[in-house]
Amino acid sequence: MREAWGAYKLEQKDREEKRLPGLENFTSDQLFFMSFGNMWCETKSLGALASQLQNDPHSPAPVRVKATLSNMKEFQEAFKCQKGSKMVNEDKCIVW
Repeated sequence: MREAWGAYKLEQKDREEKRLPGLENFTSDQLFFMSFGNMWCETKSLGALASQLQNDPHSPAPVRVKATLSNMKEFQEAFKCQKGSKMVNEDKCIVW
């Protein structure tokens, strides 16, 4: 996600920010992060989630989104997340 963010910002450099109809209240940066969350959007029954937790080594979609974005200061800046918010991990895990 960090690499995608860097590529997005590089491509966005020196471009006029255009607004999407119906989403004018969101910045381009906010829309970038919202599209990431939307990619993982799904509905599962409790039974399906329990089965996934028991049989699948991958994290459930909500964890993938929250864990990734709570470790990105760029996300927190885009949405003005306050210290202490669930979306602000004070002990950020940065691999790359």
